[in-house]
Amino acid sequence: MKPTDIGNPDYFHKVVDCQWACPAHTPVPEYIRLIAQGRFGDAYMVNWKSNVFPGILGRTCDRPCEPACRRTRIDGKAVAIPMGAHKDLDAGVVGLVCYPNFWMDAVGDYIWTMRITAESASQCRIDLTWLVDGKAEEGKDYNIERLAEFWKITGEQDWKLCENNFNGIESSRYQPGPYAPVELEVAKFVEWYVERLREGVEATSIVG
Repeated sequence: MKPTDIGNPDYFHKVVDCQWACPAHTPVPEYIRLIAQGRFGDAYMVNWKSNVFPGILGRTCDRPCEPACRRTRIDGKAVAIPMGAHKDLDAGVVGLVCYPNFWMDAVGDYIWTMRITAESASQCRIDLTWLVDGKAEEGKDYNIERLAEFWKITGEQDWKLCENNFNGIESSRYQPGPYAPVELEVAKFVEWYVERLREGVEATSIVG
C-alpha cells in the first residue's frame, strides 16, 4: 500500500470535501474545531499556513467549502429521520441565499433557514427555523437540542464576526471601501433601498 500523499489536493476530495473545494485547500474541519474550542489564535495560524492572506480571502471568498460540506451535524450522524422519499443522509447540501437577509440549507434529514430583519441602525432580529419530515415525532425521531446544535455553534461564530465588523464600522477612522465580488447582490440591494428612500423623500417634498 502506498503512503497517503496529503500534498496531492485530490486526496482531500476523497475524504474531506470541504477542504478539496477550498481553492487554498485550507484544513476547514481543523480550524473550525479550534474556533469551537475558543482557540482563535491557533485557528488563525492553521488558516495562515495554507493562506498567507486570510484577511483578504475572508473578504473575497464565496465559501465554496459550504456546499461541499457533508456533515451539517456535530458527529456526522443523522439528527432526524430522512425527509420524504430521500434516504441518503450524506448526499450533500442544497443551499439557497436570498441577499441580503435570508439563507437556507437542506440536507437529507432536515432543512434550516435563517432570516435577519433590521430593527434599527444598530440592531437586528435573527429568526432561525428547522424543518423535519412531517411524520417525525419529537423525542422519538428527533431532538430539538441535537437538531439545532450544529447551527447554534456556527451561527454564534458568524454573529460574533458581524458584531466585530459593526464595531469597526462605528470607529471614527472607518472609511467605506468597494464591495467584494461576493457582495455584488448586497450592493444591488443597497442601491434599490437607497432609491426607495429617495422616492419617499421626493414624494414627501411634493406633498409638503
